[in-house]
Amino acid sequence: MSAILKFNFTMMSFFLSAYSYLRPDDDSLSADGKSRVQLYRLISFLEAITIPGLSLLYRHSYLGPAIPAWAYLGVSGLFGGLFAASYVSREVRQHYVPLMWGIQYIEMFWLTAAAVVKGFTIEYVLAILIVYATIGVIIELGARSFQPIVWFLVSGFLMVTGGLLSTPAPQVSPSILLGMMTVLGLTIGFSLRGRLTIREQRDLLNRLIETSPNAIIRLGQDGTFIQVNGQSEKVLGVEEAELLGRTYNDLEWNIDMFGGDSADATLPFAEVLETGTSIQGAECSIRWPDGTRRFLSISGAPLRRENGKAVFHLQDITNREKRERLLRDAKEEAEAASRMKSSFLANMSHEIRTPLTSIIGFAEAVGTEANELELEESSPLPKYADLIEQGGKRLLDTLEGVLNLSKLEAGQMDLDIELVDLAAQAHQAADELHPKATEKDIDVQLNAEDSSVWAEADKGGVQIVVRNLVSNAIKYTQEGGHVWIHAYSERDWAVLEVEDNGIGMEPEIAEDLFEPFRQASQGLNRQYKGTGVGLAVTREATEQMEGKLEVETEKGEGSRFIVQLPREETKIQNGQSKIDPN
Repeated sequence: MSAILKFNFTMMSFFLSAYSYLRPDDDSLSADGKSRVQLYRLISFLEAITIPGLSLLYRHSYLGPAIPAWAYLGVSGLFGGLFAASYVSREVRQHYVPLMWGIQYIEMFWLTAAAVVKGFTIEYVLAILIVYATIGVIIELGARSFQPIVWFLVSGFLMVTGGLLSTPAPQVSPSILLGMMTVLGLTIGFSLRGRLTIREQRDLLNRLIETSPNAIIRLGQDGTFIQVNGQSEKVLGVEEAELLGRTYNDLEWNIDMFGGDSADATLPFAEVLETGTSIQGAECSIRWPDGTRRFLSISGAPLRRENGKAVFHLQDITNREKRERLLRDAKEEAEAASRMKSSFLANMSHEIRTPLTSIIGFAEAVGTEANELELEESSPLPKYADLIEQGGKRLLDTLEGVLNLSKLEAGQMDLDIELVDLAAQAHQAADELHPKATEKDIDVQLNAEDSSVWAEADKGGVQIVVRNLVSNAIKYTQEGGHVWIHAYSERDWAVLEVEDNGIGMEPEIAEDLFEPFRQASQGLNRQYKGTGVGLAVTREATEQMEGKLEVETEKGEGSRFIVQLPREETKIQNGQSKIDPN
């Protein structure tokens, strides 16, 4: 028994070795083209040596006059000549498949002619049917579409039909032979069509696998790599020849999954092979033989028809991990910078506000004392005291604006949402800013449809908004001008409008005013002083109170700022308000 197995193994090895010599070494051919030439070389070689044997098979006396041996040798010579020519001619190799098909047509015609000579005896009828089916299969092996198979089946059928018509008294019923060929042709056609479809799908799958930018591998039941695509080497850092036959946890690879801290059972490969469940997007790290660490996303599923085997899709996400690590570092740096900014602002608030308040207070005191002294009219002391006081107040306003904007942007300003009367807040702001308006002889008018206009907002936030808008209106309105403040309810909103007939601006640059440190007048020689943070603070505060801020303006005509804040009635209808208006 062992001798028989050894003999079979030896013969199989000999056949595989011999078959490998049939593969052409021609760089002008694709891998698929080489495979087809290799297969057709084998077929043409077998045809060349088997066709002469037919001359011996059909030389029995009861078959009548024998077909000349040169006819058999001629067809055999065509196959043998094609086989030999493919080794010396590139043109023959490149056109081996259509040339082979042409000889197959000649073989079918020759056999039909032989059947005509012999009167379509039963032996030749059987030969026609066998060759008809065999050639159909041979053509299918090299065809890339179903069309060549149909052409041969139809052509062979027409050849036999013509042969039957030219035979005076065929020994077989034409209807029986043609019927058998029809059934055989349909059977071959449908069968080969299905096989061709499967092959096309397999070829498509192979192309998708080979052109995939990611590694696709197939593991055996014991975790051995039994198939990999060309991208596997780039992803795993190991050549294809070294991958095949090794197991996924082979330490000789220097592959270190999960940093080497987890057992094999936790690896994605082991999970799929041992449990038979699919995984998707399992992120692991490996170490290439050169020590480079790479990050992979692994998805895998068991092969249902191949018990114990599985296929895996490995995506190299090293660059993504690096980007995420960059982003994480940037986030940590930004958070650290934000903390530093908050700390800086807190220190600035304490270190600047306290002495600045003292400076303003002493400036007021010096001005009061200077006015009470009997100083000469040319004395600059009262003027200097006034300038110190004004500069200190302007610096304090700037500090307050910057601090408020920073707190709002950082979400560090606590907004206590409650019922706020916009009309009352507008009246309070107008009273506080009345001295500034009086200095420029500006008339400030407050108009409210109702005595109270209730909004759900933060009282401090509303005061920031109203003061900034009214202060800006007074600032950018010439002497003798007018400022109007309106408070009213409109649909879902409580509305506050601040309008003036001041300098206005070009409508297309109005939105820029809400950016920090932007003003209608720019440059060191600008007419209106200030840092330009007031409107930025105003918009930020409005939006954090779930409101909207819009501006309508025209250069030389004035501006109108419209603030819309949620009304109490709206939030009650939406079931959001729990505030008792009483």
